[in-house]
This record gives sequence, C-alpha cells and structure tokens, in this order.
Amino acid sequence: MDLYGTFAAFLSSPEALAIKGLLLGAFLVFALGILAALRDGTFAWQFVDSFVRSTIWGRVAPVATVLLVGYLAQAPEVSAAGLAAAAAVSIGMIAAALASIRQMTLEKPASAEANTPPTA
Repeated sequence: MDLYGTFAAFLSSPEALAIKGLLLGAFLVFALGILAALRDGTFAWQFVDSFVRSTIWGRVAPVATVLLVGYLAQAPEVSAAGLAAAAAVSIGMIAAALASIRQMTLEKPASAEANTPPTA
C-alpha cells in the first residue's frame, strides 16, 4: 500500500476519529474560554500560550502520538490504551467547556469603577 492509501485508511480508522474528536474538543474549549474571558474582561494573550502548551502539547499531542503509533504498528493494545487516554482527556475537555458555559451564564460582577459616583 502506498503512502496515500495508508493515510486514507488511517483517516477512516477509530484512532483517527479519536484524534479528530480531541482536536474538535480542544477548539471548543479554546473558543468558549476566550468568550468567557472576554465577557469578564480577564482576557490576556499569555493565556493563549498557556492553553497551547497545556492542552495541545500536553494532552492532545501525546495521546494522538500513541494513537498514531498504535495504528501504524498494528498494535491493538497500544491503540486501546490511546483510545482510553483519549476518552479521559475528552472528559476533561467536556468539564472545561461546561465550566466556561457556566461562567458565561453567571451574572457579571460589578466593577469598583462602576460603583464610584461621578466627580463634579
């Protein structure tokens, strides 16, 4: 099988579906987190870097690597471990997305500046 055929077969495998789910979940958590931070006025660019380092490089990339190795090595035990890790990471992403949604639905706290009477 050529490289294109191998890639096409991988894209229809359970391992690729898990990787797609992880990437979609990471994007969803990122978008909801940005929206919640913008709503509260707490957005800072260093949080984007922190998200990429902790979520993408710290969770998604290692699990995707295990899934890819399991598929390419035709090792069902490795693929099963990768799928279990993907499920655990997905549960964490769902919890983070729900926390962001909950944060956006709470009443926005009044700032000290809004409570200061105008000066003449």
